[in-house]
Amino acid sequence: MNPADLAGALRIDCSGRKVFVTGGSRGIAAAIVRTFAVNGASVAFNYSAAADERAGFPVAAANLVLELH
Repeated sequence: MNPADLAGALRIDCSGRKVFVTGGSRGIAAAIVRTFAVNGASVAFNYSAAADERAGFPVAAANLVLELH
């Protein structure tokens, strides 16, 4: 399963919940961010710009924020 599709696969009511995901700009953590957001939670995440740059995804965090808005 594509990690981006994970958000649609899990249905849990997270309305009114606040979630903080560490390292949330890429991979599994980004899928977790998406899942909570789709299910109604207010989500915040941190990331390392240097790590994203080294991995070849310098705008991963910005793209995720745009995707969720």
